[in-house]
Amino acid sequence: MKRRKFLSSLGLLPALLQAASCNKRFPDAATIIKGRITDGQGNPVEGIRMVMMGTKPLSLSEIETFKVSADSDHNGEYLLSHVITKGSKTRRVDLFYEFYAGFPFAPGSFEIYMDEYDTRLTEAPDFFIHSNRYGKTNIFNLQFRKSDN
Repeated sequence: MKRRKFLSSLGLLPALLQAASCNKRFPDAATIIKGRITDGQGNPVEGIRMVMMGTKPLSLSEIETFKVSADSDHNGEYLLSHVITKGSKTRRVDLFYEFYAGFPFAPGSFEIYMDEYDTRLTEAPDFFIHSNRYGKTNIFNLQFRKSDN
């Protein structure tokens, strides 16, 4: 009988672990994303709209929990800030840029590099912001380089 109780309690283990992971403390401080956007020669690029967006799962899709955006200024700098709360049930935070009328580069005419890693990114980057970066200042500098295509 004890063995049966023990084995049945093991079935609850995954659910208990999942419930415990949901109790993660969220910082009270804002998550800050900032950086500088330049062209291939290192010149600042004004007018790139950067977006920080949080989502939570909803069935087979996701629902937006928050969205903040800012355009790069004449120095190519941008700043985004948001306090991510436990109550928002945000499970994923992404950083990306938006195409819009007047975007300074034609689609397909550029490649994007992130200087933190000097890594070439896809043309539509979506940077996942890990939860260990919440409540901290994060720097993401981007460089739009002319494509060889």
